[in-house]
Amino acid sequence: MTKFLGFLLLATTLFFGCSSDNSEKTFQISGSVIHGTNKNPLIGAKVQVEDSDISTVSDFDGTYEVELSSGSWKLLFSQDGFVSDLQELELSNSDSTNINLNIELLPESFFNLYHSRPFNQDTIPETSPNLDWSRLSVFQNYAVQVSESENFLSGIVVDVDTIKNDEFELPPLENNQTYFWRVRVQTLNDSWTEWTTPWSFTTKLPIPEIPDPLNDETILTQTPSFDWEDVDSASVYFVEISEEQDFSSNILFADSTLTESEVSISNILDLGKPFYWHVKIKNSDGVWGEWSETWNFTIIQATEINNFITTNTTWTKANSPYFVNNNIRVESGATLTIESGTEIFMGKDKSLQINGELIAIGTENEKIIFTSPRPNPGEWQNIYFTEEAVGAEIDSLGNYISGSILEHCNISYGGNENGMVYSNKSFFLNFVKIEFSSEIGVYFDLDNGENDISILNCKFEKNDIAIRGSSFYAFKNFFLINNVFDSNEGNFLLKLDLYATSNLGNSQTLIQNNLFQNNISNELADIRTLKSEIIVNENDFINNHCNNSIININFQHHLPSQLNIKNNFIKGNTSNYYLGYLSIYPTNDNLINAKISYNSIIDNICTNSSFQGFQINSEQNVITEFNNNNFSNPSNEFEIYNSSSIDIDLSNNWWGTTDESEIQDKIFDFFDDSNLGIVNYQPFLTEPDTTAPGFD
Repeated sequence: MTKFLGFLLLATTLFFGCSSDNSEKTFQISGSVIHGTNKNPLIGAKVQVEDSDISTVSDFDGTYEVELSSGSWKLLFSQDGFVSDLQELELSNSDSTNINLNIELLPESFFNLYHSRPFNQDTIPETSPNLDWSRLSVFQNYAVQVSESENFLSGIVVDVDTIKNDEFELPPLENNQTYFWRVRVQTLNDSWTEWTTPWSFTTKLPIPEIPDPLNDETILTQTPSFDWEDVDSASVYFVEISEEQDFSSNILFADSTLTESEVSISNILDLGKPFYWHVKIKNSDGVWGEWSETWNFTIIQATEINNFITTNTTWTKANSPYFVNNNIRVESGATLTIESGTEIFMGKDKSLQINGELIAIGTENEKIIFTSPRPNPGEWQNIYFTEEAVGAEIDSLGNYISGSILEHCNISYGGNENGMVYSNKSFFLNFVKIEFSSEIGVYFDLDNGENDISILNCKFEKNDIAIRGSSFYAFKNFFLINNVFDSNEGNFLLKLDLYATSNLGNSQTLIQNNLFQNNISNELADIRTLKSEIIVNENDFINNHCNNSIININFQHHLPSQLNIKNNFIKGNTSNYYLGYLSIYPTNDNLINAKISYNSIIDNICTNSSFQGFQINSEQNVITEFNNNNFSNPSNEFEIYNSSSIDIDLSNNWWGTTDESEIQDKIFDFFDDSNLGIVNYQPFLTEPDTTAPGFD
């Protein structure tokens, strides 16, 4: 690296023409040496021609003169406390014999010696790194010190003062150690500058990752192979396999000479017990890195399933676990029954397709397990109920009567865009845990018939989308009751687009007594329905974060119907836009009764100051009740945002204050934008309604 330190004024008179004299020419180099800041002549400045005995000093008026022959030359100009850049000249017989070279010298303090790399406090994946700093044109030597202590009073590992370049390769250092380094320069007058401010770096050799087997993996062979991610700086790998998690004893395999990032063992490992393994690298400096994290695996012997199921079949706990090695289909007319306590391991990208009937009923203490041998989301596809399947028959309250059923099951590590449980038919889930799907936990896509969906007492955890539902005039009832949605993270948590069958007037979407907590999504609940009554009652929405809104309901209807949002507790959530969005569009002048009452919306935060609180949008005044709700979100500018042109009656609600001017400020309506309708908030409650949740 070169730092410009001097200012060169070069004036040459070029001689153009031909000469018959081919003898070597002599050149007169002359000029003035002046102070770089005040421009005064410098007396006694030294002019030294590098790699020669030619030198002179400037006289009383700062002028100098040296005689050179043709060739390449480097001139150094200096005086006590002053220096310049190295001046390079190329002289040839075609050049003028008189060359004027004026030089400005700058104080040595203008030398800006600084570190370049490693960056300060950097972590570097090697043990013999290069130190690099700014390059100066005029110097004799650089000096570098490297120490384990910041004050350099002890732990010095490098102390060199004869470095000619602006970099230095360190000898091998210890791994996982913090070092401090500094540099200084020896100038032409033999003085040393001050040390630079120390920088630090930490050596940390790469640790192998992406293991195979994965941590907690279940494998089916007693002589497994092991694989991990290549590390470029590794010269050899060291692998250990043990029955003990701390590797203190029972080492079954150890090899420190592996040159590839894989190894197969001939040892026959026992079934049914955990084994532990880890790996580390040694680099070309002969320095060992740290051990990777410890991964464990278990070997099982499984009943392999490879064929289609054409007759009634039972998978028993006694023959468990089962390994689905191919895509399996339960044919029409056949029933697959799975006993409680049975484990099913699904092979890579495999699916269990139901054209017939699936009866999978576990118990609270003996769950039926559907999972992957590898604990990695998306390893297998799904349990798929086709249009040919025997769907679940469900009563008007959402209870199971007959047909396919999943009850007391744990389903994990599958899923894709079609869901880990995917259905084109009525289905029933009860006490089912859905977790670690790669995209969608449960997905239903209904195009034919009159279907009912009932999801009761289930838990959705660590999924992208928990439930995605779509029906094009092919569903009657949707029940989502007593479920827990916890720690899911993705685009949506609950997304429903439900068009009920056209000839039904008694279709309903019931979302009741569910807990939504600690989820992160664009929208927590996005519900869009046509011809279906919506009932959202007694749900808790706590400590969720959404980019758009917590609850988004888009309600359209061709028939007299009702929207009921009651007794919900919405607390401690954050949203980048609205807390909720309610859009109601009646069609053909049909009656809709929208009732929103006895809800508590408290201590929520909307980060976008322009869009806050609950937005209401409707083409007609269909809100027949909006009362006895508790609003208290002091961090938000608005509680209600009326984005429609109609007036809305929101009387008899608690607004977190009895100060009427403060209440007015919490409502965005006609008085903020004349294109909007008025929100009538009078009379208002003077204290929270304690019959609403959260205030008992």
